[in-house]
Amino acid sequence: MQNYELTCLLSPDLDEAGIEKIQELIKVKSLLKETPKKVKLAYPVEKQEQVFLLTREFQAEPKEILELNKILEQEKNIFRFLLIKKQKEEKRPEFKPKNKEEKADLSKIEKELQKVLDKE
Repeated sequence: MQNYELTCLLSPDLDEAGIEKIQELIKVKSLLKETPKKVKLAYPVEKQEQVFLLTREFQAEPKEILELNKILEQEKNIFRFLLIKKQKEEKRPEFKPKNKEEKADLSKIEKELQKVLDKE
């Protein structure tokens, strides 16, 4: 199974029953399910200034994605949709600081430095 994210622009004329109908069309195992929100668009889509924005994160097989894609294309109340395959998050190795070495003894350093300077 792969992880996917689906974002749809829905008709602003839909009521709660219409939105529920569209959500039922999307028959997938949802990981993240947000309530559709009415948003104002930067530019008109299908001559509409506002739409409902629906977002879903889910897991599915590639066969299911082909079927879902056909369903979304046929639904007239879905103006636009974007379906992306999410990459699995790789666990990064944890940073483990090296053991702190003992601090150098300044008196030893001074003695060594003095020896070097005396030789010159």
